[in-house]
Amino acid sequence: MPASRVYINPMVARKKPSEPAEHRWQISFIKATPVYLGDVYARDEATAIEEAAREFKIDDTLKNRLVARREA
Repeated sequence: MPASRVYINPMVARKKPSEPAEHRWQISFIKATPVYLGDVYARDEATAIEEAAREFKIDDTLKNRLVARREA
């Protein structure tokens, strides 16, 4: 057996799957001319839109006009 396979400690700590990182999302309100509202931090686009609607006090009837764009 090769030396590299001889020593495998069963007590080796396994890496736990980490939670997805939060990203910065630019939020715009779509109308005749899009309006930039600001930035929010969230894990995904749907969460970013929900957070923006809450933070910028957007009514539920207008929430479908929010667009989130992830910043690099």
